[in-house]
Amino acid sequence: MYFYNPTGKSQSEHVGDLGGKGANLVRLVRLGAQVPRFYVLELKGHEAFLAHNQLHDELGELVGMIDRGGCPEKIHASIEQMYQEHPLPEELSSELGAIVDALGEKAHVSVRSSARDEDGAARSFAGMLSSYLYVSGRENVEEAVKNCWASALSARCVAYMRRQGLSLEK
Repeated sequence: MYFYNPTGKSQSEHVGDLGGKGANLVRLVRLGAQVPRFYVLELKGHEAFLAHNQLHDELGELVGMIDRGGCPEKIHASIEQMYQEHPLPEELSSELGAIVDALGEKAHVSVRSSARDEDGAARSFAGMLSSYLYVSGRENVEEAVKNCWASALSARCVAYMRRQGLSLEK
């Protein structure tokens, strides 16, 4: 299971598996704060996507091109295209589809980033990773999830990660 649902049985009790924004939402729920209904796609969902499509080497090569001085904008366009050309693993797609279906065909959702190093006391990626608002339908939500993942290697994120001394390999 790839999603954390704070109102039901959780798959992970480790908020570190949820990224910064997701972990903070869970903390708010545990403190009794009222927050809108949400699900968090655990970090292992991205790893499963990469493994399912055998993209580790290709992604590593593209990231290496950035490190060797390649044009981040062009490389990011290649990363986005690579992500969109490959499907989510069936289990992840089914789980995501069940959530979208349960919300109803007229429901609109927000797909937002929640990366491990995204927000913390030492740094903030505020406004750097892509967010997708008013998304409806299974296919559109899947596309938004993949675009959100790919946005972690956008030109502005890469520049920021370099300034912060963060690895592009994460």
